[in-house]
Amino acid sequence: MISAIDAGFIRRVYLTSSYVWFFGLLVSISVSGWRAALGWTIGSAISVGLLRAIEWFVGNTFRADSKRIRGVSLAAIALHWPVLIAALAGGIWLGRGHFPYIVAFCAGLVLTQAVIALKVVGMLIVQRLNK
Repeated sequence: MISAIDAGFIRRVYLTSSYVWFFGLLVSISVSGWRAALGWTIGSAISVGLLRAIEWFVGNTFRADSKRIRGVSLAAIALHWPVLIAALAGGIWLGRGHFPYIVAFCAGLVLTQAVIALKVVGMLIVQRLNK
């Protein structure tokens, strides 16, 4: 069992995501130019924004005094998909016709998921080595 996931895990995911974003920005600029860097940045912003929205929703919904936030939660549930679709469509629209932008945009969308997965793999390796 992984015991290193604590209350500060998400904060560390944000910090690591910022480091990976910066490194990816440098790589995308050097390989494909500023359009790819823009795609990477927009995709990464959507990815981190979704993680923040999930963190906010879960933190405010699953509490003992969640009755006061219930209306806001229902509005967030109702607006989640339209806002997400609009953000993704806007991101794709900005890069219309530029393949490096689209590739970098899609890579940016995976940023936080990749950081979380790699952090968990790292925890498993450290746990295995400490046995």
